[in-house]
Amino acid sequence: MPRNISTRRGIAIVTSQAPCGVGGEHVHRLAPLALPAPGADAAAAAGAAAVELFVARARALVGDFRLDDGNTGTVVELCRRLDGLPLALELAAGRLPALGLAALADGLEQRFRVLAAARPGTPERQRTLEAVLDWSYGLLGDDERAVFRRLGLLGATFTLEDAVAVGGDAALDAWAVAAIVGDLVDRSLVVALASEPPVYTLLETGRAYARTRLAPATDGPHIARAIDHLERDALRAAAASDNARALRMASAALELAGLLPAGADRDTRELELGIALGPVLQTTVGPAHPRTEAVYRRASQLAAGRPADERAFMAQWGLWQFLSMAGRDAEAATHTDAIVRTAGALGDEALVLEAHHARLTTWQLLGRAPEAVASAREVIARYDRDRHHALAFRFGGHDPGACALGQGAVALWLAGRPDEAADLATRALALGESMDHAYSRGCAYFYAAFTWCALGRDAEFDRATTALAALCERHTMDMLSNEALLLGGRARWRRGDAAGIADMERALDTIDAGGDYAFAILYATLLVDALIATGRWDDAAGRMTGAAAYSRDGQRFFLPELARLSGELRAARGDRDAAAADFAVALAQAREDGAAALALRAATSAAAHAAPAARDAALAALRDARALIEGGTTTPDVRRADALLAGATAAPPRRRR
Repeated sequence: MPRNISTRRGIAIVTSQAPCGVGGEHVHRLAPLALPAPGADAAAAAGAAAVELFVARARALVGDFRLDDGNTGTVVELCRRLDGLPLALELAAGRLPALGLAALADGLEQRFRVLAAARPGTPERQRTLEAVLDWSYGLLGDDERAVFRRLGLLGATFTLEDAVAVGGDAALDAWAVAAIVGDLVDRSLVVALASEPPVYTLLETGRAYARTRLAPATDGPHIARAIDHLERDALRAAAASDNARALRMASAALELAGLLPAGADRDTRELELGIALGPVLQTTVGPAHPRTEAVYRRASQLAAGRPADERAFMAQWGLWQFLSMAGRDAEAATHTDAIVRTAGALGDEALVLEAHHARLTTWQLLGRAPEAVASAREVIARYDRDRHHALAFRFGGHDPGACALGQGAVALWLAGRPDEAADLATRALALGESMDHAYSRGCAYFYAAFTWCALGRDAEFDRATTALAALCERHTMDMLSNEALLLGGRARWRRGDAAGIADMERALDTIDAGGDYAFAILYATLLVDALIATGRWDDAAGRMTGAAAYSRDGQRFFLPELARLSGELRAARGDRDAAAADFAVALAQAREDGAAALALRAATSAAAHAAPAARDAALAALRDARALIEGGTTTPDVRRADALLAGATAAPPRRRR
């Protein structure tokens, strides 16, 4: 519908919501104002037209308003969420004197109530953002309105296939929906992005408005259909490592669950979505991200109010896994008994196996070696490859048998049984390599590599880390590839290649940034040990401080080793008394955790650096620690301890004065 006509030199200029369809017509679409990039600083943001308009209008109303480092992030977010729409930006600036910038940004969820003009003389249809959209919506036919409303159920971008899947019904087939989408593009209510095949977007403001116009009686089935469609798309995108699309689709599906009618059916659907899409968020926004936690918390809350079933188990397990990956092991431990109880009540042997595997992982991350050994034996005894390998596709992506064998190998080494640890690591590798399942093989390589590293078997360590790196590259396993880089860097450094330290640093920085904190202390010790040995003492101290922070949430796996390395650093700097105190802490922690291997390391360091007056006591503690180790006479730790003890025995007695 034409709104204004002017002529110049025989050319008519018409402003209209849609093309007029007359001969010789040339259409010039008015796009939203240019937006700054997310996270832009003040200098970059100031050059974007949307920010320029908002700041100019804000300054006219609040004389001392300025764009600066303190408010740029909020201004950028506000302009982007208002899609660079000039009227919306002007209305937002008009509310600034009453609300302030922070409250204005927070209020955008209620944008149609917040954004209202106060200026007299403003045309009625421009006095509120809602009125503007009401006017445009009122120009549509019934079918166009129906499709527009339903497009609001999709994510920020969508394809024609998406539009048909969600917008069509018995009266609107694929061709009818396609024609209506084209008409909505002509009316600038939908934007067609330049791509092949075409991709469309409904700006956030339009999407929010479309949802306010949903009619429960006619659109209810479309909400459920949209949720199903988005969930499938998110899972497909995640499987294809298209993380950006997976995140958009998962977020949109979870948001739509709130539009379903309140009741048991909505709770069940939201629970199912949380179980299915929690892992998608973990691999996109990050394992420890607050959005991931919110989804798992909500699913766990919904599960708590219903009879125990597999969905309840999956919700409990999902929250436990999140807490474990976030390094919040003390909290994770409070959930393991509930997981085991729920699995037992259901009588499902596969779920019981996975519950015990969760308990094993919890004991491991808490640093409790004897309990981890017992749990590993429990899982290994229950595991049957033919019946249980399918769990690799449901829980964490790895085969529980291959993983438990690897975890058991590490636990046995910690418990002071290195020969048994080597046997279990060999079995883990054999099982993992026999499987046509990349992540299961990767887990077997990872745990075997660490076991060989601890046992000083450098050739096997090199082979396992090389195989892990090649596997990750072949299958694009980002998380494991960082761990492969770290272990590979350690292997290179052990071979005398100083560049291995740079690999370890890069890998640890990436792991920290990605939010996978499950083995944060262990990873830090592997690097810190190398930094101390090469004289980079300040860097080592900084890494230790960062790693120690994870112990606040209950993580103790390799915490005694961190304390021992602190002592080694103090000793290197000549502070023998402080070093002795750190060694004492490390020894006490290792004994408390039943980690005989780490107790031996702590006692060895204490004896090696002991002052003359404390040497006898240190050697006595070393003999006690050595007595806890069964076998392993060829490992570096045992050889070093034995050498110290032999040297003390061979030394001539001191002559009394």
